[in-house]
Amino acid sequence: MHEWELLAAGGFPAAGLGTTYQPGRPPWPPEVQRRIQALWARRRRAAHRAGRTFYNGRLFRVQAFTPAAAGLTLALADTDYREYVAARAGLLPAGQADPLGVAAALITADSRILIGRRRGVDTYTGRYDVIGGFVDREVDWQQTAGPATPDPAGAMVREVWEETGVGLARTVLICLGLVYDRSVPHPTLCFAARLPLAFADLAALPVQEQETAGWEPLPDDPAALSAFLTEHHGALSPTAEATLALWGEQAYGRAWWDALVASLGGRAAEPKPES
Repeated sequence: MHEWELLAAGGFPAAGLGTTYQPGRPPWPPEVQRRIQALWARRRRAAHRAGRTFYNGRLFRVQAFTPAAAGLTLALADTDYREYVAARAGLLPAGQADPLGVAAALITADSRILIGRRRGVDTYTGRYDVIGGFVDREVDWQQTAGPATPDPAGAMVREVWEETGVGLARTVLICLGLVYDRSVPHPTLCFAARLPLAFADLAALPVQEQETAGWEPLPDDPAALSAFLTEHHGALSPTAEATLALWGEQAYGRAWWDALVASLGGRAAEPKPES
């Protein structure tokens, strides 16, 4: 819807997510690498002056995705935040350095969805957002019987812990779908989960990261969520709008989704069969 598109539908437990991993990235020519380094140095200086968090995280990029009846498999390779900044500036080909993100609609025990305005970050400062981040090649791996595999659901559990202090079991996560941010290009897996605490109880928990100006309670109610998304359309990060809209469809049904799309003057984006 305008700033985002739905690539693959969800509505399945996190156990339905699968990943494969092929290390490596395209070989950028030396002149391109020099331009990337120069741009990165400028952006780091600007971020430092503005007091924003800015570091070169080691990330994953999506090479392909394959939907299934009850899940989704992602083929992943390497990228990093420096390459992502370069791609957004037009120094790299579109789609060759877009990192995989995760985002979640978290619903408290007293039926409130966590939202907050972004602050101290590289993109979408001042817009409403939900909890989320990028899947990190340093830490987000799942050990299986064979080699470890990239773990987007584990990344979502980690982000929830860092930003709220709540420890979630991955089994409570519902994958709502895979979406693509058209404005700051990158794909994101959207999730939803119910927290075991009331909204007021969250304030007492220690957090490791705070990328919003504090969490606000949005009623988990079809009329309230529709009104919020309609009123603040364009004032949310695209992945936040996508995550909340997909949660609405999951919780309230397809008729709710169709009415929301109509109110925003768009149309429901049907998921692509594969990429």
